[in-house]
Amino acid sequence: MENSKLYDEIVRLRENIPVVDEIYYDISISGTKEGKIKWLCQTQWVGFTDTKPIREIREAREVIPDKALKSYKNINEPAILVNEEEDIFLFMLFGGHAIIKKDLCRKFFENIITPSVAINNYDLGYTHIDSIEKGSLQRAPSKKLRMKVLKRDNFKCRLCGRSPNNYVDLELHVHHIFPWSQGGLTGEKNLITLCKTCHDGLDPHLDPELFSYIEDFKKKNNYYEDLINYHNVSYKLYGEITD
Repeated sequence: MENSKLYDEIVRLRENIPVVDEIYYDISISGTKEGKIKWLCQTQWVGFTDTKPIREIREAREVIPDKALKSYKNINEPAILVNEEEDIFLFMLFGGHAIIKKDLCRKFFENIITPSVAINNYDLGYTHIDSIEKGSLQRAPSKKLRMKVLKRDNFKCRLCGRSPNNYVDLELHVHHIFPWSQGGLTGEKNLITLCKTCHDGLDPHLDPELFSYIEDFKKKNNYYEDLINYHNVSYKLYGEITD
């Protein structure tokens, strides 16, 4: 398909009109720098798992198409509206955000919209557990991840600012901001450097003030960079299929 035709198709889908009395879901697709595809869906809580750590069970929630499209436009992340089966291909080609009719979601994205275990990934809300790196689900950070967090925090306690450079006997810990036992991930965004004194002094262990550090990461999220990553991944997969 020529670039001019692709552009026309994008415009058409962005200006699509919702079908009256139809139910729609909000689904997004993007990519990571590591070459993996990320699926996201606007969801609602339906329960908890009986496992340790406790995980939420969520399912796709209905959205009002016009409001959803306007919300994305307001944050400069325009979405498309998909009413027809043939337009699913275009969504898969472009990536990004799409407001899609329920019957099409059930046909093409059943595993995304049905109740499933979901994880808060701190960037774009809850993510299907299958899209999370396995290492992020383990309680203890790897040596490599621990060192990455310590370096990011300049080998200083993020609460009191002390460092082993100035206090020889100071012991540094890598702490889960959102507790692992309550579903927190073992990833850079949810880990913070604390000295032993500050770590032991947390009461309760979940300190709401620490969530401001996760907010710092949210501000760094780059939607368009994720789209470029998705295009790189999809083109690579397409090349492998056609070779």
